[in-house]
Amino acid sequence: MTIFEQYKSKIITPDQAASLVKDGMSIDYGMATSMPELIDKALAKRVGDLKNVMVRGTMAVRPIEIIEADPTSKSFSYNSWHLSGYERKLYEKGLCYFIPMLYRNQPLHYRNDVEVDICFISVAPMDKAGKFSFSLTKAIMDSAKIVVVEVNENLPYVYSDYDGFIDISEVDYIVEGEHPKVVNLPSVRPNEVDVKIADYIAREMCD
Repeated sequence: MTIFEQYKSKIITPDQAASLVKDGMSIDYGMATSMPELIDKALAKRVGDLKNVMVRGTMAVRPIEIIEADPTSKSFSYNSWHLSGYERKLYEKGLCYFIPMLYRNQPLHYRNDVEVDICFISVAPMDKAGKFSFSLTKAIMDSAKIVVVEVNENLPYVYSDYDGFIDISEVDYIVEGEHPKVVNLPSVRPNEVDVKIADYIAREMCD
Protein backbone atom coordinates (compact mmCIF):
# COMPACT_ATOMS: atom_id res chain seq x y z
CA MET A 1 0.00 0.00 0.00
CA THR A 2 1.42 3.39 -1.00
CA ILE A 3 1.55 6.30 1.42
CA PHE A 4 -1.29 7.96 -0.48
CA GLU A 5 -3.44 4.82 -0.23
CA GLN A 6 -2.69 4.74 3.50
CA TYR A 7 -3.73 8.38 3.71
CA LYS A 8 -7.05 7.78 1.95
CA SER A 9 -7.85 4.74 4.10
CA LYS A 10 -7.48 6.76 7.31
CA ILE A 11 -9.76 9.71 6.46
CA ILE A 12 -12.74 10.23 8.77
CA THR A 13 -15.13 13.14 9.36
CA PRO A 14 -14.86 15.54 12.31
CA ASP A 15 -18.00 13.94 13.80
CA GLN A 16 -16.45 10.48 13.51
CA ALA A 17 -13.33 11.79 15.26
CA ALA A 18 -15.47 13.25 18.04
CA SER A 19 -17.25 9.90 18.43
CA LEU A 20 -13.94 8.30 19.49
CA VAL A 21 -14.10 10.19 22.78
CA LYS A 22 -15.58 8.26 25.74
CA ASP A 23 -16.40 9.22 29.32
CA GLY A 24 -13.38 9.83 31.53
CA MET A 25 -10.87 10.09 28.70
CA SER A 26 -7.77 12.29 28.72
CA ILE A 27 -7.47 14.31 25.50
CA ASP A 28 -4.75 16.55 24.11
CA TYR A 29 -5.45 19.50 21.82
CA GLY A 30 -1.92 20.59 20.97
CA MET A 31 -0.65 24.14 21.16
CA ALA A 32 -1.75 27.50 19.73
CA THR A 33 -2.42 27.11 15.98
CA SER A 34 -2.13 23.32 16.22
CA MET A 35 -5.50 23.18 18.01
CA PRO A 36 -7.91 20.96 15.98
CA GLU A 37 -10.64 23.47 15.12
CA LEU A 38 -12.94 21.17 13.11
CA ILE A 39 -12.77 18.37 15.67
CA ASP A 40 -13.27 20.86 18.51
CA LYS A 41 -16.51 22.08 16.91
CA ALA A 42 -17.71 18.52 16.39
CA LEU A 43 -16.83 17.54 19.96
CA ALA A 44 -18.76 20.55 21.28
CA LYS A 45 -21.94 18.91 19.94
CA ARG A 46 -21.44 16.16 22.54
CA VAL A 47 -21.78 18.45 25.56
CA GLY A 48 -24.20 16.71 27.91
CA ASP A 49 -23.54 13.35 26.28
CA LEU A 50 -20.04 12.93 27.74
CA LYS A 51 -18.81 13.06 31.33
CA ASN A 52 -15.46 13.83 32.97
CA VAL A 53 -13.43 14.35 29.81
CA MET A 54 -10.17 16.16 30.55
CA VAL A 55 -8.67 18.22 27.74
CA ARG A 56 -5.15 19.67 27.76
CA GLY A 57 -3.94 22.50 25.54
CA THR A 58 -1.48 25.37 25.45
CA MET A 59 -1.89 29.02 24.50
CA ALA A 60 -5.17 28.70 22.58
CA VAL A 61 -5.52 31.52 20.06
CA ARG A 62 -9.15 30.88 19.07
CA PRO A 63 -12.24 30.22 21.21
CA ILE A 64 -12.38 26.63 22.45
CA GLU A 65 -15.80 25.42 21.34
CA ILE A 66 -16.10 22.59 23.88
CA ILE A 67 -15.70 25.14 26.68
CA GLU A 68 -17.85 27.86 25.11
CA ALA A 69 -20.63 25.26 24.74
CA ASP A 70 -20.11 23.86 28.26
CA PRO A 71 -19.99 26.85 30.68
CA THR A 72 -20.87 24.64 33.67
CA SER A 73 -18.28 21.97 32.83
CA LYS A 74 -20.86 19.19 32.56
CA SER A 75 -18.75 17.25 30.09
CA PHE A 76 -15.30 18.81 29.74
CA SER A 77 -12.59 20.28 31.93
CA TYR A 78 -9.91 22.30 30.14
CA ASN A 79 -6.32 22.50 31.33
CA SER A 80 -3.51 24.65 29.93
CA TRP A 81 0.25 24.27 30.25
CA HIS A 82 0.69 27.97 29.49
CA LEU A 83 -2.12 30.54 29.44
CA SER A 84 -2.86 32.71 26.43
CA GLY A 85 -4.86 35.91 26.89
CA TYR A 86 -8.03 34.03 25.97
CA GLU A 87 -7.26 31.16 28.34
CA ARG A 88 -6.53 33.62 31.14
CA LYS A 89 -10.07 34.96 30.77
CA LEU A 90 -11.39 31.39 30.99
CA TYR A 91 -9.24 30.87 34.09
CA GLU A 92 -10.77 33.93 35.74
CA LYS A 93 -14.23 32.45 35.11
CA GLY A 94 -13.22 29.07 36.56
CA LEU A 95 -13.34 27.40 33.13
CA CYS A 96 -9.63 26.69 32.73
CA TYR A 97 -7.07 25.08 35.02
CA PHE A 98 -3.40 26.07 34.87
CA ILE A 99 -0.78 23.28 34.95
CA PRO A 100 2.51 24.63 36.39
CA MET A 101 5.50 23.41 34.40
CA LEU A 102 8.97 24.29 33.18
CA TYR A 103 8.27 24.14 29.45
CA ARG A 104 11.52 22.32 28.63
CA ASN A 105 10.30 19.45 30.82
CA GLN A 106 7.08 18.89 28.84
CA PRO A 107 8.38 15.91 26.79
CA LEU A 108 9.60 14.26 30.00
CA HIS A 109 6.18 14.73 31.62
CA TYR A 110 4.39 13.13 28.69
CA ARG A 111 6.76 10.21 28.38
CA ASN A 112 6.77 9.42 32.12
CA ASP A 113 3.70 10.82 33.85
CA VAL A 114 0.89 12.01 31.55
CA GLU A 115 -1.75 9.64 30.20
CA VAL A 116 -3.12 10.52 26.75
CA ASP A 117 -6.07 8.56 25.40
CA ILE A 118 -6.42 10.61 22.20
CA CYS A 119 -4.21 13.27 20.67
CA PHE A 120 -6.14 15.61 18.35
CA ILE A 121 -3.71 17.92 16.57
CA SER A 122 -3.64 20.12 13.47
CA VAL A 123 -0.79 19.54 11.04
CA ALA A 124 0.37 20.89 7.68
CA PRO A 125 -0.57 18.81 4.59
CA MET A 126 1.38 15.57 4.12
CA ASP A 127 4.53 15.75 1.97
CA LYS A 128 5.61 13.26 -0.70
CA ALA A 129 7.55 11.24 1.88
CA GLY A 130 4.43 10.64 3.98
CA LYS A 131 5.38 13.12 6.72
CA PHE A 132 3.14 15.64 8.45
CA SER A 133 4.86 18.79 9.73
CA PHE A 134 3.83 20.33 13.03
CA SER A 135 5.23 22.73 15.59
CA LEU A 136 4.96 20.83 18.85
CA THR A 137 6.74 18.25 20.94
CA LYS A 138 6.24 14.79 19.45
CA ALA A 139 6.20 13.26 22.92
CA ILE A 140 2.46 14.01 23.11
CA MET A 141 1.76 11.87 20.05
CA ASP A 142 4.20 9.18 21.13
CA SER A 143 2.31 8.89 24.42
CA ALA A 144 -1.18 8.81 22.90
CA LYS A 145 -3.20 5.61 22.47
CA ILE A 146 -4.93 7.13 19.43
CA VAL A 147 -3.48 9.84 17.16
CA VAL A 148 -5.85 11.88 15.01
CA VAL A 149 -4.36 14.58 12.79
CA GLU A 150 -6.47 17.39 11.38
CA VAL A 151 -4.93 18.63 8.13
CA ASN A 152 -4.98 22.42 8.08
CA GLU A 153 -4.22 23.66 4.58
CA ASN A 154 -3.10 27.02 5.97
CA LEU A 155 -0.40 25.79 8.33
CA PRO A 156 3.18 26.26 7.05
CA TYR A 157 5.55 23.39 6.46
CA VAL A 158 8.14 23.66 9.23
CA TYR A 159 11.61 22.30 8.56
CA SER A 160 12.80 20.47 11.65
CA ASP A 161 14.55 17.36 12.87
CA TYR A 162 12.85 14.04 13.56
CA ASP A 163 10.68 15.42 16.35
CA GLY A 164 9.11 17.98 14.00
CA PHE A 165 7.30 15.38 11.89
CA ILE A 166 4.90 12.50 12.27
CA ASP A 167 4.83 9.72 9.69
CA ILE A 168 1.62 8.48 8.07
CA SER A 169 2.30 5.06 9.63
CA GLU A 170 2.07 6.61 13.12
CA VAL A 171 -1.31 8.23 12.45
CA ASP A 172 -4.54 6.39 13.21
CA TYR A 173 -7.02 8.78 11.60
CA ILE A 174 -7.00 11.88 9.39
CA VAL A 175 -9.59 14.69 9.31
CA GLU A 176 -9.81 17.12 6.40
CA GLY A 177 -11.83 20.30 5.84
CA GLU A 178 -11.64 24.04 5.23
CA HIS A 179 -10.03 26.26 7.85
CA PRO A 180 -9.93 30.03 8.37
CA LYS A 181 -6.62 31.81 7.99
CA VAL A 182 -4.06 31.20 10.71
CA VAL A 183 -4.34 33.69 13.57
CA ASN A 184 -1.71 36.43 13.46
CA LEU A 185 -1.50 38.13 16.85
CA PRO A 186 -1.04 41.91 16.58
CA SER A 187 1.98 43.68 18.00
CA VAL A 188 1.28 45.73 21.14
CA ARG A 189 2.99 49.01 21.97
CA PRO A 190 4.99 48.62 25.21
CA ASN A 191 3.92 50.61 28.24
CA GLU A 192 6.20 52.11 30.91
CA VAL A 193 6.35 48.88 32.89
CA ASP A 194 7.26 46.86 29.76
CA VAL A 195 10.08 49.28 28.95
CA LYS A 196 11.40 49.13 32.53
CA ILE A 197 11.42 45.32 32.50
CA ALA A 198 13.18 45.30 29.12
CA ASP A 199 15.80 47.66 30.51
CA TYR A 200 16.56 45.32 33.40
CA ILE A 201 16.84 42.36 31.05
CA ALA A 202 19.02 44.22 28.55
CA ARG A 203 21.56 45.02 31.27
CA GLU A 204 22.06 41.28 31.88
CA MET A 205 22.60 40.43 28.20
CA CYS A 206 26.02 40.03 26.63
CA ASP A 207 26.83 41.63 23.28
